Amino acid sequence: MSFSFSANNAKASGNLNLLYKGLKFDLMDKQTGETTALKEQVKSLIANIIVIESNPMPDEEVRQGIIDYKRDPERYIFGNFFRALLTGIKSTVTKTNSSKKLKK
Repeated sequence: MSFSFSANNAKASGNLNLLYKGLKFDLMDKQTGETTALKEQVKSLIANIIVIESNPMPDEEVRQGIIDYKRDPERYIFGNFFRALLTGIKSTVTKTNSSKKLKK
């Protein structure tokens, strides 16, 4: 993962590159830690439909994530930093239009 972003008191914006292969989710029940219940299996199925398995996909260009986060000036800098990175990761791994395609 590599990223570059700038931030002021109102907003953080920039780009993130995250290369990965074979991403898959198994969601757990918070109390039991089990992944076998029907509820967790349905949630896992939905999560795996939403995410893109690899970046780049075979015969496609690398997707670049977009960091776009409205900062909360009342929160600590590290919390804002982490939440800004999450926006870039989310735009890379999910099937949204908020990522850019880069040449290989």
